[in-house]
Amino acid sequence: MKRTKNIETFRDTEAIVEKNNDELTGLEKVQVRYGARNAFNQPISPDEAEHGTWLALHEGDYYHVLYWKRAPYEGGEVEIDDRDDFTSSVKTKQKLIQEAKDYSITEEWGKGVNGFKELMAKWKEVKYWHLAIEDEFWKAFQEAQATFFERLRAHHDDNKKIKSALIQKAEELSSSDDFSQATAQLNVLLEEWKQAGSAGNELDNKLWKEFRKYFDIFYKRKEEHWNALQPAIEEAKRKKEELIALAQEKKDSTEWKQTGNFYYDLMEQWKQAGYAGKDNDDLWARFNDARQTFYKNRQTYFDQLDAKHKQNASEKKKLIDEAKRLAHGLDYSRRVTQRMRDLQSEWKKIGSCGREKENALWKEFREQMDFYFDHLREFSSYEG
Repeated sequence: MKRTKNIETFRDTEAIVEKNNDELTGLEKVQVRYGARNAFNQPISPDEAEHGTWLALHEGDYYHVLYWKRAPYEGGEVEIDDRDDFTSSVKTKQKLIQEAKDYSITEEWGKGVNGFKELMAKWKEVKYWHLAIEDEFWKAFQEAQATFFERLRAHHDDNKKIKSALIQKAEELSSSDDFSQATAQLNVLLEEWKQAGSAGNELDNKLWKEFRKYFDIFYKRKEEHWNALQPAIEEAKRKKEELIALAQEKKDSTEWKQTGNFYYDLMEQWKQAGYAGKDNDDLWARFNDARQTFYKNRQTYFDQLDAKHKQNASEKKKLIDEAKRLAHGLDYSRRVTQRMRDLQSEWKKIGSCGREKENALWKEFREQMDFYFDHLREFSSYEG
C-alpha cells in the first residue's frame, strides 16, 4: 500500500477534502476530489463535473492510499484500488482474533491446540499492509493465544500432579501381599489414569512408563505367588470336589436332625479345605446348591408340620371349650358323661400340637375332665 506524509490535492485550488471516521478500522479516512474542469479547461468544483478521487487512511505521520482514480484531464485511469483487498484483510484478521478468543477459554485442549495451528496458518496467508493497527490486531491475536497456552500449561501441571500421585499409589500397591485387594485397587487407579487429562505428550509417555512399571512389578509377583500356591490350590479343589459329592448324596434326605448335623460337619470341612483358585466360586455354588436343597426341603417340612400343629391345637381348644362348658354345667346325666368320654376319644385321634403346646393343652383338658368326673362321683354318692 502506497503511503505519503501529506494529503494529495494535486495543486487543485477547487479540490474538496473530506474527513470522517472509517467504521472498519477506526482510523481517520480522507477523501480528496479534484481535477474537475469546465469546457475551457479551467478548474471548477468537483461537485459540478467529473473529477479524480484520492482516498487514504490517516495513521500516525502517514496517509495510506487505498484508492486513486485520476481526473479526466489526466486520462481517468485507476492507479490504485486496494479497498476490497484491505477490507477483506481486516475482516479476516478480526474474525481470526474472535476465533482465537473463543479458543482461549475452551477446555477441549486438543481442539484448542489444533485450532491455534489452523488460525496461525490462516493468519500468515493474510496480506500485511504495514499499518500500526495491524500490529494491534497481531497483539490481540497473540494475547488470546498466550492465554490459552498459559491455561494449557496450568492444566498440564495439574494433570502431572494427579498422575504423579497415581504413580505413588501404584508403587505402594506393587509390594502388597493382598493380591486380590491390590488387583482391584490397581484397576481403580487405571480407570483414574484414563480419566486424567494430558500432562503434555512427551511427559505423558514418561509418566505412563513409570506408572506401568509398577503394574508389571505387581503382576509378576502375583504370578509367582499363584505358581507357588498351585499345588495347594489343586489339593483344595480335590477336597472340595469330594465334599460336593457327599453333599449331593444327602440333599434329598428326610432325616432332618442327622442330616443337618452332617451338613454342619461338611461345612466345617469346607472351611478347612482352603482356596481352590479360579474354580473356587463355581465349586462353592455347587456345594451350596446341595446344602440349600436340603435346607429348603427341611424348612418346607417343618412349615407344613407347624401348620398341622396349629390346626390340631385349634381343634383341641374347641374340645377344651366344650369340656369346660360340660364340666361346669352341673349335668351329670349319662348323655353328658358319655359325651365327656367321647371328647377323650376325639382328643386322641387329633394328633400332636408339638411337645410344648401339647403338654399345656393336655393339662388344661385334663383339668376339665378331672373336675367333671370328681363331681360326678360326689353326685353319685349322694344319690346312693
